[in-house]
Amino acid sequence: MTNRLSRCLIVAICVGILSACTSTPVRVNDEVNLADIDLTRGKMVRAKAAGFQLFLVIPIMVNSRQERAWERLKQDAGSDYISNVTITERWTYGWVGTAYTTIIEGMAYPRIPKNAVRRGPASVTNTLMTPRPDTKEIEIAPSR
Repeated sequence: MTNRLSRCLIVAICVGILSACTSTPVRVNDEVNLADIDLTRGKMVRAKAAGFQLFLVIPIMVNSRQERAWERLKQDAGSDYISNVTITERWTYGWVGTAYTTIIEGMAYPRIPKNAVRRGPASVTNTLMTPRPDTKEIEIAPSR
């Protein structure tokens, strides 16, 4: 009986240890229509989050660092669309544990306002113009 109880206890401890080593999955981007994004005015955004593994056993903010870095990156980008995402992991050994750092970088492209009018053929290099109330909208045929 004690042999069976000790095996169950060992299995429960192993399951507990393994479940403590999981992190939250991060969904990087949703699908987007490229016609709604101004690819000519991108800006670089960067966010970083860190955690510490005490004595290589006790995780302190280690498992959530990817999620925290992604949320900070989305805050920096605001309503802009984030693309070209790069994730870098770094770690530094210390006397009592290891420091882990996640760095997420990407390009933030502004979304085109719904009332903006695209002039000429659709391409990345087009100039986006918002119509003024005192002007008329005209169509411009593409050059050949």
